[in-house]
Amino acid sequence: MTRENPIDAAIQRYQEAKAALDQAKEAFFDTCAQEVLAGRETPDTIAARGPLSAVTIRKALRDRGVDPLPRGRKPNATSHP
Repeated sequence: MTRENPIDAAIQRYQEAKAALDQAKEAFFDTCAQEVLAGRETPDTIAARGPLSAVTIRKALRDRGVDPLPRGRKPNATSHP
């Protein structure tokens, strides 16, 4: 019977958690893109409720092919309290 090294076990758990986080972030950004394209949200309204900045969300949206809004006043998306 071999005993697993505690450091190796911790590294394995960390790698699994990181992979799950990366997967969740991709799903989050995909959902953000859908909502922004539908006009129900803006990066600012999403950022106000979540852990990521509007800048980070905008970059992820651009990476998914969502064009930025033109300069000037932005239309209001549905606001959430």
